[in-house]
Amino acid sequence: MKFISSLHSTFLVVALLASPVALRAVDTVTLQAPVTITGTFTFTGPETQKAVGNSTTYQAKMITLKFGNVEMLSSLVDDNEIPSIQGWSIVARWTAGDSNIDDYQLYAVKAGVAPVPLDTTDNSVGITTETLAAGYNEIRTNGIPISGSGTIQSGITMSLTDSGDTINLAGVATGSYSIKALIKNGTPAYVPNTIKMTLLGGATLSGTETVVNLTMTIGAPKIVTN
Repeated sequence: MKFISSLHSTFLVVALLASPVALRAVDTVTLQAPVTITGTFTFTGPETQKAVGNSTTYQAKMITLKFGNVEMLSSLVDDNEIPSIQGWSIVARWTAGDSNIDDYQLYAVKAGVAPVPLDTTDNSVGITTETLAAGYNEIRTNGIPISGSGTIQSGITMSLTDSGDTINLAGVATGSYSIKALIKNGTPAYVPNTIKMTLLGGATLSGTETVVNLTMTIGAPKIVTN
């Protein structure tokens, strides 16, 4: 199931919404953060029947399939996007200072090789912040933040579409952010630290009713130049 490759998203917005001050244009740099995805698909297995006298025993077991970074990378191998999974990892990239902060994408990366995007035209994702709680300590000049940090907890919903199948998930995102200049003498910007999103939902995938558990963790970002 390739829908996991569509998790380029507005996930970063969940962290940035914690501040009451709107994100403004700052020094334009590309940030990259490590991504860890784990999850399961759980569905009803084949039914078996066994005659017991004049009665029949019906039995079916729940089947759980795990997925994560390895499966995502393996799907790229199957699609001839990368030659193997050895040396490759999953990262999130976005442009700090871009007004379109939700233009957040997942890539497969390997040293010395151009990044390979995980999204496809058959996949789409939408995420909505349903509720939001925040704690922050910021220093501002004329209403503009110059330093500080904060933490957030947000109720979220996500809709994933993969080749006609739609999965609706709901859960919570937790994380923190800092306000700091990304380059020497640069303008302070909101920069997320480690963020974790845990979601649960269900869908009918390829005709089978399936329960989906998804956890996605985005680590602290760093500036990249390639």
